[in-house]
Amino acid sequence: MKTTNSFEDGTQTQVQRPESKMFTIIAIILFIVGVIISLLQLLLNDDISLRTTDLPNHSEIVIGIMIGKLVLVAILLLAAQFMFKKKKGRISMILSIIFLIVASITTTSAFVARSKENRLNKVAMQKLISIASHFADNKDLDADKLEESRYGSIAPFLNLSNQYFISYKKLSTAMNADIKKLNVRTIVGASTFTTSAKINSSQQKIQVLMSELDKYASDTDKITNNMKSDVSKLDIPIRYKENIVTGFADGQLKAGDSLKNYVIFEKSFLKVIDTNMSFMLKEKANYMVKYNLIYFTKPADLATYNIYLTDLRKKAAEEVTMLNKIKSDNNKQLDNLEDLNR
Repeated sequence: MKTTNSFEDGTQTQVQRPESKMFTIIAIILFIVGVIISLLQLLLNDDISLRTTDLPNHSEIVIGIMIGKLVLVAILLLAAQFMFKKKKGRISMILSIIFLIVASITTTSAFVARSKENRLNKVAMQKLISIASHFADNKDLDADKLEESRYGSIAPFLNLSNQYFISYKKLSTAMNADIKKLNVRTIVGASTFTTSAKINSSQQKIQVLMSELDKYASDTDKITNNMKSDVSKLDIPIRYKENIVTGFADGQLKAGDSLKNYVIFEKSFLKVIDTNMSFMLKEKANYMVKYNLIYFTKPADLATYNIYLTDLRKKAAEEVTMLNKIKSDNNKQLDNLEDLNR
């Protein structure tokens, strides 16, 4: 800056030197470039670093960080204007250069972090597909903890998914073992109706299994409800919470519902058998078992028994359909995961 005197009114005016104007223009350009780079850094880094525990709205956080940075730099530039009046153009340019360098360094760091996170995500998605595939194929699942150093920020979700897959599998395996132990094919055979003692014994086994199925249904509800709660508490980057986690958790909950529906169906299947047991026990004197066939003395009893056989066949067909649907749903979920990984 240079100062000129006005002899008419005795006032002084300041004229900005050309080089000072140039420095000021360069400072403004560098500042704008730094702002653009800072915005890019926020886009790259905010959803990696921000976790979901006790945080306000995501957009508010991003805007707050951006405004905070810009205000800080603006304050420094204004301070330079007042503190260094003669060299404010140069000082503003120097501050803008520093701002640009810092923004470039942090953005580069964010880019490296995002690249690493994307690489770990690929590994995590492959692991998630492997877990789901093992569950669908009824294979054993590894209960070891999955570390964030290997699977990135999504590791807590992988551990949660694996934990619940294991819980569902244990429940399903135990239930199927109890059903198999009952040996339904034998218990509905003609040999069961040779004596009242055999019928009573078979009914007791059915009642025990029905009680166990009630427990399995209750346990399934507990697993499903616990998962809903645990997913909401996961401390992971927001973009995973909003996309992969929510979608896959919904699939997990559907798997729990399928298991519960299967439990309810098996109980209704057993109810049909139990009702027939009561009927056969009541009418024990009106039929006989010979050559593994049942001969009724009253046509009405034969008609009732034939209705039971029809209902039993329908239930058996429904069971096959339900099991196929559960398998199909598991395969669809696996396909959806593979689509996400493409």
